[in-house]
Formats: sequence, structure tokens, C-alpha cells
Amino acid sequence: MSLHARRFCAAMALCGAAAQAEPLAGFQDIANALARGGRVTVALDLARCQRGSGQPGPAIRAGLALTSYMNFGARIVFSDSHFTLPPAQTRPVVEFVRYELDVQGGLALTSTEFELPGYVQRQKRVLRCSLGRGAAFFAS
Repeated sequence: MSLHARRFCAAMALCGAAAQAEPLAGFQDIANALARGGRVTVALDLARCQRGSGQPGPAIRAGLALTSYMNFGARIVFSDSHFTLPPAQTRPVVEFVRYELDVQGGLALTSTEFELPGYVQRQKRVLRCSLGRGAAFFAS
């Protein structure tokens, strides 16, 4: 399954779960939900985010359940990694995504892809989202 298809499926699964979940309005709500040990998810609409160039992000919806995180007081950091085979590619890649949420509700995503088996860096992308504009957090 392609990266885009996997992300779409994950987003759809999270959207179903999110319908039963409580929206988290801001940084402190998210920090409190995490500190209580509750299940926290994030739904992303990357087209509503911005690339480093200021252009809109790709037309991808994605989702993630936070399974581990670090709270530094003024920012919450979490990450994800997965293997995929990009469209029209013959070699698999592993993608590492770092998410950093700041107290103002800005969410920076840094995605780095490495070709396998040698872990040669293929590309690095940075997107900037914000709560209510490309990023929504939920607790259940």
C-alpha cells in the first residue's frame, strides 16, 4: 500500500475514533490530557499547512495516536516512523516524522526520508500547521 493510501486509511480510522473523542482546544488542554495518561490523537490536513516556501502543503490527510511524547514546558515533541514504497519508486524508504507543538498552537512537522537498505537521505520536508488550521487534537 502506498504512503498516501496508508495515511488516508489512518486518518479515516482516526476520524471515526475522533467522532467519539473530546476535541482539545489548546496547548494546555493537550498537555493535561497527556499528563493524565489518556489517549491523545491528532488529525492532520496537510493541505491547510504551509511548506517552508510559504506554499500550501500536499493534499494529504493523516492521523496519529501519540504513544510517546516529551513535554518541555513550552513545547510538546513526538515522532513517528514508518516504511513505505513511494509511487513510481522501486526501492523502499523509511520516513521519520518529528512533530513539535508550541504554546501558541503552532505545529511544525519535519519529515526525513531515507532510501533502504543503506539509509541514504532522500529528502527532507518541513511543514507548519496550527491548531484549527491543519491540526486537530482529540482525547478519549
